[in-house]
Order: sequence, then C-alpha cells, then structure tokens
Amino acid sequence: MKICTLLGLGVLGLCLTVSPAPVSAQEWAEKMFEKTIIDFGEVAQGSDVRTRIPVTSTFKEPLRIIDARTSCGCTSAKVVLPTRTDANTPRDVLLTHETAYIEVELNTVRYSGIKEPVVTVVFGAPFQAEVRIKVKANIRTDVVLTPGRAAFDSLGLGAGGERKVSLSYAGRPDWKVTEVINNNPHLNTKIVETARNGFQVNYDLIVTVKPDAPLGDLRTQLALKTNDFNSPSIPVLVEGRVEPEYSVSPEVLSFGELAPGEKRTMNVIIRGRKPFAIEKVESEKSRDFIATIPGDSRPIHILPLTVTAPATAGALNEEFTVTLSGSPVPVRLKVNAKITTPSASK
Repeated sequence: MKICTLLGLGVLGLCLTVSPAPVSAQEWAEKMFEKTIIDFGEVAQGSDVRTRIPVTSTFKEPLRIIDARTSCGCTSAKVVLPTRTDANTPRDVLLTHETAYIEVELNTVRYSGIKEPVVTVVFGAPFQAEVRIKVKANIRTDVVLTPGRAAFDSLGLGAGGERKVSLSYAGRPDWKVTEVINNNPHLNTKIVETARNGFQVNYDLIVTVKPDAPLGDLRTQLALKTNDFNSPSIPVLVEGRVEPEYSVSPEVLSFGELAPGEKRTMNVIIRGRKPFAIEKVESEKSRDFIATIPGDSRPIHILPLTVTAPATAGALNEEFTVTLSGSPVPVRLKVNAKITTPSASK
C-alpha cells in the first residue's frame, strides 16, 4: 500500500510503501478454515470424541503448518498432512489446492464437566500467523461408553462387520434411549436395553457395516436420542477402513531424476489380508526395469524394483501388473522417472 503526501504547492510529492498490518496476515490464515469453533455438546465419559477441520491451501507458495497446540490437557491436537508419493516434494508442506486436517480429540477418561479449551494452529509460511480454534464440551459422568467408539479398524471389501458398544447410565429411573440417528447408508444400527435396576440402566448399541460399503475410510458420528430434556443427545463415533484384498504402496512410484545409464532401486510394499506369493511382474512397454521377486508366501512383501535409465532424455512412465497367487485379478503399479541430459544432471 502506498501513502503519498504533497509538499508545498503540490509540485513535489513523497510516496512511502507501507507493509500490510499484522491483522492481514492473520486473516489469510483464518480464511482457509472451514470453522474455528468446535462444539462437541454433551458427551459420555469414556467415549472417543474427535473431529477434523480441513485446511486447504490457496497459495502458489508452499504452506507450512508448524504446530497445533492446546491450552488444556483435556484435549489433544495434531496436524494430518497428505500422504506423499513424490519423493521430491517435502512432506511437511501443503502445495496449492492440497488439504491438511487439524484433528482435535477430547480426553473423556481423565476429565469431566464443562471444558472450553483453545487449540492454536501455528503457520510458518508463506507468512507467520496463528489461528485459534475454540472447543466446547460437557463430559458427563452419569453416562459411560465401553469401548469409547465402534472401531472396525481394517475390513475386507465386501466382508462387512459388526461391533458392540455398551452404555451405562446412572440417574433417573425413567431414563431411556429412544432412537439412534444414523446418516450413513452403509451402516445398520440397533439399540437394545439389557438391564434396568432402580437408577441404573444399561444398553447395547449394535453397529453393523454392510457388505456394500465402499473402499476407503469409514468415519461417522451416531447420535443416541434420549428422553432427557436437558441432555437429549449422546454422540458415538464409528471409525474404520474398508480395504481391498491386496494393496500396493505407493501406488505411484517416482524414481525422480536419473542420468542416462544410471541405476536406482526402490521398494514397493504389497499387502494382503492373508499370506500370498508374487508369481510374476510384467510391463508391456520396456525392459528398463527389473523386479526382484521374493520366493516365499507372506501377508506383506517388499518388492525391490530397479530401473536402468535409457540413453534418451525425457519422461519415463510405466505401468506394471503384479500377478499374485490365489488372486484372479492382478494388482497394478505405476512408475515414473525423468531422464536428464548429461549437462542437466550435473
């Protein structure tokens, strides 16, 4: 911003360039947040309570999130960055249009009552700034969940699964769970009263993942509706991941820049839900790659892949099919490299 002042009769002017005020740097960071207030509401003691706030970079320069710290031991916070498949890109930055997450978790085991901590997210680039996220929650001691969530961990595609979460209430003799609010079409839920004795009431929440659940992360928050006018809803977290029978990591293997004739070896990890053997690795385009195939059967294989850079400069892109024992469908792996000229590689 320029500020100009006229001197004398306006013949001579003086212009100064003024840097933006610190508040401007603060505003650019806040605009990347979907929200800066987290209200967990009424939560049961022992329950797993967490949420994620996305942060998407809109800058050409790399965005660096240095830290996410909390003002109270009743919460924890961490930065979840995208998974990198390109070895040449730093892991601790966000590129343009990439999204990271600020994951905030409430400690309902050691703490109870009304909590209002603050999570501070610290940025180091392209400018220094801090964004504060206000957290609100009331951790109830009269309602206890065991375990704290319905955790499915790793599920096979098409397999489905079932988990049980027990709820214990101590208080009003007429207290009831009247309904389970479930907005995930790939889940079935059922609430069953198992005991009622004076002021103590017990329920079992049955959560079932349908066989048609798609690949990827499974993350849903259920709501147990009650007849308690003051605390009408209790959240229950459902988490897991639906995975294929076999997976390749990374799916795209980058060898980076290579000089003509240069050799380089990198590893690919192939995982299965049960032991398997690698029968063959094939590419339709060239013979610049050699795969060292392990000879045994195991649930996790480390497959070394060696490339010898051709004499011609340019991009080298390959797609491999890996045939596995017991699997009618092979897994696929993409590989790329950039072959430089001798002068460019120096």
